[in-house]
This record gives sequence, structure tokens and C-alpha cells, in this order.
Amino acid sequence: MKIGPTFHFHLSPVMKSQTNPEVNFLQSHHNYGVDKAETDRNLERVVMNALRENVLIDCSKIIVRVTGRTVFLEGKVRFREERMLAQECIANLFGIRSVVNYLTYPCAFSR
Repeated sequence: MKIGPTFHFHLSPVMKSQTNPEVNFLQSHHNYGVDKAETDRNLERVVMNALRENVLIDCSKIIVRVTGRTVFLEGKVRFREERMLAQECIANLFGIRSVVNYLTYPCAFSR
């Protein structure tokens, strides 16, 4: 005896992004045993591309390191606002666990 309608859902393990192939690569390899070093290298590339695309950030002196999906920003920026913008720019990218911001900027009092 059936009480109500039966619904069948097909849940895809990967949601494809139509605009960003890098996200597709990370999503498609996230659950399939890709080694952590390869994932970190791919995340490093995605982070650098995101920083380069932001015209308000001079990323020429920024070094990006990724270890265990934690992003480390190192180097120098021009202003405090640029330091914060760099962190905000990448904080919500797919695959990033956390961001550690070691970017420095010149102190206004030391000029």
C-alpha cells in the first residue's frame, strides 16, 4: 500500500561551473583521491589568477603559498586597504579552507 507519491532524485557529486574551468577542475578532482600537492598547486594558480584580475591590487610583490588548502599571502603591498582587499578577494574561492595574511605595507609614520 502506497501512501504518497514517490520521488527519485539524482544527486550529482559535482556541480559544474559554466564560466570558470578552474573551478570545474577543482570540483571534479575534489573527491576522487587527487593528491594534496596537486590540489594545492591548482589552488595556488586559481588564487594568483584572482589577484591578477583585480585591478585594485598590485600583485607584482605578492607571493602565494598553499599548504593543505590554507592560503598564505606574503610580500608587500602599497596600502593597508590593498592588504585587506587581497584577502577578501580570495577568501570565498572554492577549495580554500583559510587565508593567512602576512602581507606588509609601509607605515605612514615612517615616511
